[in-house]
Amino acid sequence: KLDVPCERRLRHVMDAVTDGHLTAAEEPLDDMRCYDREWFISDESKVLDWNGTLPRVKPLSKVRCRSVFTETKWTHRGLSSKELCSAYDVPIGLVNGFKEVKPNQRHSLPFTKAAPTKLLKAVWERTEFVKTWKARSNVREETEIEGGKPMTDDIVIAKGACSAQEQSSLETKGEGVGGEEEADETEDYSKATKSDDAAVPVELWDDRVWGLLYHDDDKVRAYREKWTAKRMEQGRKGPDRCPLTVIREAVAAKWKCLVTTSFLKYMRQEFGKGWRLRTEAQMDLEAGRECITRAAASTYWAWDQGSRPFYWRWPMSVRREIRDGFKVWVQGELPFNRKPQRKEKDPAIRRRMREKIELARGRGYIAAGEVLSLTNYFGVPKGLEDTRMVYDATKSGLN
Repeated sequence: KLDVPCERRLRHVMDAVTDGHLTAAEEPLDDMRCYDREWFISDESKVLDWNGTLPRVKPLSKVRCRSVFTETKWTHRGLSSKELCSAYDVPIGLVNGFKEVKPNQRHSLPFTKAAPTKLLKAVWERTEFVKTWKARSNVREETEIEGGKPMTDDIVIAKGACSAQEQSSLETKGEGVGGEEEADETEDYSKATKSDDAAVPVELWDDRVWGLLYHDDDKVRAYREKWTAKRMEQGRKGPDRCPLTVIREAVAAKWKCLVTTSFLKYMRQEFGKGWRLRTEAQMDLEAGRECITRAAASTYWAWDQGSRPFYWRWPMSVRREIRDGFKVWVQGELPFNRKPQRKEKDPAIRRRMREKIELARGRGYIAAGEVLSLTNYFGVPKGLEDTRMVYDATKSGLN
């Protein structure tokens, strides 16, 4: 027992307005004591006193606590999912993912089998790796470029972590002649209107990762030299091999395997072992094949061959609608439009519109076949060198 006030005990995480199937409990004779470990309300009882701590072995034990829903204003109940998150110091951003867990499913909460987050954080901060990383970060913050301005994440890149051309570009930004002028001309990706077919600015993502200083400069340099030379011998296009690119390719490949595995698992559960030959499984098989094909053709950055929802991962109540599309309710006969598409006068806009139509056809969004009604479209400027397609369903009478 402690004579000092409780700093943080069960009473500080339990809420008196938590509802449920509650029964009234006797009011304690003394509710002002504080215990430095788990404490039962009596020697014969297995109900915890809320002035004690939560036991590590049985965190779902019942606790005597206040409640506004009983006659005595006291009850015996276990901690709710939200209260368990608070007891284990789960970050606020993750609490929403656990607070809806039902009382009979609390045993599945993963953090109840681990140490509290604050304890793990304290141990982590005392490791040699974190001390080294903080020391390097302090050096980085104290480093200044010419003119007395502190280095930014775009300039501080690990030495040897980029190609000679990239290093030269960075030096020009910060220290070379005319560096300030060129720095002012750097593209502002946060505000610029991006073209649909614009290349992904991978260097910006790489800069953020290298700026964390989690890597070893010598190992990064050795890796790039080894694999760049080998790819040059093989005559590969773009031989420079960044470690981050390799990691992204590995992550994308693993994700594609997981997509395929999850679909096969769903088909076995839904239709049994011989699902490939079952007639009722053909619609699922056709839709799943298209999903996997499009996923296999994608990269870490883009869906190069388009996408389709992975319907088997959706709730059962809407799974069929996600697979086949939602029904459109129509009263009367469907309208139709046979008015030809108006020709775009500007040749540059006309070329870009044609490319976008061909892209949609190439991805299978528009298929060849009998045409019953036309949907007109037109292009509007997007930035300086792109055109946004607008499909005008009003002309067809469907909107």
